Amino acid sequence: MSSKPGAGERARTDGEAPTDKKTDVRLESDGGAKRLIDLPDYRRDVLLALAHSGPANGHRIMDVLGALRGDDITDGGFYPNLNALVDAGLVEKRENEHDKRSHEYALSERGQETIREHAQRIAGALEAIDGGAR
Repeated sequence: MSSKPGAGERARTDGEAPTDKKTDVRLESDGGAKRLIDLPDYRRDVLLALAHSGPANGHRIMDVLGALRGDDITDGGFYPNLNALVDAGLVEKRENEHDKRSHEYALSERGQETIREHAQRIAGALEAIDGGAR
């Protein structure tokens, strides 16, 4: 199964992982239940930007994401990925109370858990590199 990566994403190398076509999030079956196992780098970085910014509008998240990635972020690449994260239940989208034309985004509990799982994988890798010295 191959799909073209979105803006800022690298091509997948794991053609075996099942894909949810609507959100392009890789899923793994766990006793009949599906759970998130990984995200393309760009979408994971959007979650990290939201963790840093807290609830924010899209332009604020783009600014934080640009700083994290050291890259210029465009609307055309950002919003489809943000909307995919909303569709996947990792990000909550709310109408802005003060401006009904804009939205505010926040990490959902599932999005927070996804970041925690990623942090644990990184911590495990650092521990392996350091020979368990942490």
